Amino acid sequence: MLLHQASKDAPTLPVGAVPLVLGRITYRMSDRKHTKIAYQLHSEEGPRIVSAEEVLDGTWADRLGLRRPTTPDERHAYARIFGEDVMEAGEVPALPVKDSDGGLVLPDADAQEYGYLRVREVDQEAARKGWARIMALATQAPRTTLVMSAMFSGPLISSLHGVPAHILNLTGGGQIGKSSVQQVMCALMGDPSPDTGELFGSMNSTGLALPEVLIQARYLPMCREETSSSALSLPELEKLFQRIVAGAKRGRLGKGNTVVKSVGTWHSIFITSSNESLHRQGQVESLASRLLQLNGPFFTAASATAEAFDLAQRFHGWPLVWARDAEFFSAERVTTWRTLHTEIVDRLATEETRESGGIPLTLARILSAWCVGAYMLGELLAMPELGAMAEEDARRELPRILGEAIEHHLTPGQILWEKVAGAIVQEPAAWVQSTVLNPQAWGAMEVKPRRVLGYVHQGQVYVYVATMAELVKAGGIDSPVPGLQELKRRGVL
Repeated sequence: MLLHQASKDAPTLPVGAVPLVLGRITYRMSDRKHTKIAYQLHSEEGPRIVSAEEVLDGTWADRLGLRRPTTPDERHAYARIFGEDVMEAGEVPALPVKDSDGGLVLPDADAQEYGYLRVREVDQEAARKGWARIMALATQAPRTTLVMSAMFSGPLISSLHGVPAHILNLTGGGQIGKSSVQQVMCALMGDPSPDTGELFGSMNSTGLALPEVLIQARYLPMCREETSSSALSLPELEKLFQRIVAGAKRGRLGKGNTVVKSVGTWHSIFITSSNESLHRQGQVESLASRLLQLNGPFFTAASATAEAFDLAQRFHGWPLVWARDAEFFSAERVTTWRTLHTEIVDRLATEETRESGGIPLTLARILSAWCVGAYMLGELLAMPELGAMAEEDARRELPRILGEAIEHHLTPGQILWEKVAGAIVQEPAAWVQSTVLNPQAWGAMEVKPRRVLGYVHQGQVYVYVATMAELVKAGGIDSPVPGLQELKRRGVL
């Protein structure tokens, strides 16, 4: 009980009970250096995490459903006691970290509020039967074994050779179960309820909020449904995706113009869904090879989707818990998965692809990583056939995915060239001969173009600066400079 005495002779009055500090939540960089701590406090609803700022300003009480301390003396007293108790409490890592040998250590379910590792049903035997049924339903539809395995491979992505952070977008018409299968995928990892965590939700968030959430997940996968809810145009969405696949890290200035360090970068798989394809002509290579799409439907019938969804809601979280308890992410097992990944790459990619590299090899490595997830699930659920089935799905889908990436990938110079060529085709009258630009010739023209975007002189096209700026903006290009430089190197300019 915390007591307060206004003066030496004043009576001692009770302020309130000090909640028990269960643990010291730590946020370490990938090199295990500290960045900040939080407080894990006991409440009637279970352990709650409060930040150091909430301890200082008294708003910690709101999270526990208690009366907020109002006076400076009360807030200081609580903060002082919390500060002493938290240093005596044991460390509880909030972020996934890798040990010195390369093994992955996952945070406890109560050490983060994203939903990972949270389970509902305590009967593990029933849970194993439930997940075996879900995967049996998945194997009855093309691609779905691969889709489920892609999610489960998430924690290993950063440990497998040559596999970048990437995005899997599920496409197809409305009401075919895209969001449902996403929630089933998230249930492999923990609680998919969007009201209680960040594991699953909509894309209706700011371009700054989502990358920060992903950074906190670090090596763990995450899902967001319906990219249309982001209210971003496709070029704007591409910029967000480019930042995500680059690790979601972004520097910013804090007080005193000092650089505020992030707690690390994100390196896993991000699952989205949309009715329309997110590919378009002119995507940069860094996105074209890291934005993969699989088309629905993902179960054979609506009844199968409903059954899988209901089972996943009941037994969520157990597959990742089982994998952690079986030490699937220990340094020794990571080495085993890495070897398996290399073997699958050898089976999916031709010798020429393995030697030449580029987009084909990157895509083969990504799909091979998803297949590793299938072998992990197969071992956990005593369904060894899952690995081979995922490989068959990958072998069937890889040529199409590669074709889409090559078709939509253009270099900066090609993108700029396409924009200018498109403008000429769309408005041919706006590109005039240089001979009509002098005042006398222009005045003599009977029919003048509505506007002039550029002109032709001695067989060469000249583009006005204002026109170039308009084309760059319309095409979602940050700057025309890289494209101009490439065209100049090629001798086009």
